[in-house]
Amino acid sequence: MIEIKDLAFSYKEKEVLKSISFAADAGDILAILGKNAVGKTTLINVLTGLLEAQAGKVLICGEDTTKKLTETIKSKIGVMRPVVGVFEKMTCFQYLEFIAGLYGVSRTKILELSEKYQFSSELPRMIKKCSTGTRKKVEFCAAIIHDPLVLFLDEPFESVDPIVVSEIKEYIRNFSKNGRTILITSHILDIVQNICTKYIIIDNGTVVHSGEIANSTPSANDVTELERIFLETVNGNEKEPSIT
Repeated sequence: MIEIKDLAFSYKEKEVLKSISFAADAGDILAILGKNAVGKTTLINVLTGLLEAQAGKVLICGEDTTKKLTETIKSKIGVMRPVVGVFEKMTCFQYLEFIAGLYGVSRTKILELSEKYQFSSELPRMIKKCSTGTRKKVEFCAAIIHDPLVLFLDEPFESVDPIVVSEIKEYIRNFSKNGRTILITSHILDIVQNICTKYIIIDNGTVVHSGEIANSTPSANDVTELERIFLETVNGNEKEPSIT
């Protein structure tokens, strides 16, 4: 579903992504991990066409999207992005109505999603006046409103209440079971351990470690295992980390 080969991107003289390579198959829930400012969001922006790769290749659903995303590919992917600029002056309903209109989705879907993710009372509120949690819910619903095949989620669990976190996790699991693919960036490693099937760790502009998470419903002891791997990897520990 997704194949990345030697991807590179720089902001002027700052090389953010040096040589990123990985793949995600149908049904994978892949976590993209790393410290702050290592390029996780930049990577998502390149993969979803907001930024253009300066080297390497990106394949999504078998199509080369390195330079441009076709309308066909755009209809197959969902992207959770921060609501910024003029869109913040829209109400939650107006923004979701705008996104739904791009994909030919009925207004009914907006009402269904707002009920499910518990922000229907916020639909008339201007986005810039919403809490961080409500904004996250709106951003998540905008990403899934057209039922995509591939989903890119940038920090979906941050500032979201536990009930909605549970609902989002349920959606992700069902999405994966239907043979679709999700890429998630997150700093909440216990959720990553609990829900993701694979992970990559980015540091110094490249993938420094990757692996599978065999058990998506780990015990309390296992929850700390991914944290150990992450800390050993980004701190330059020479041990070979693994998840069993």
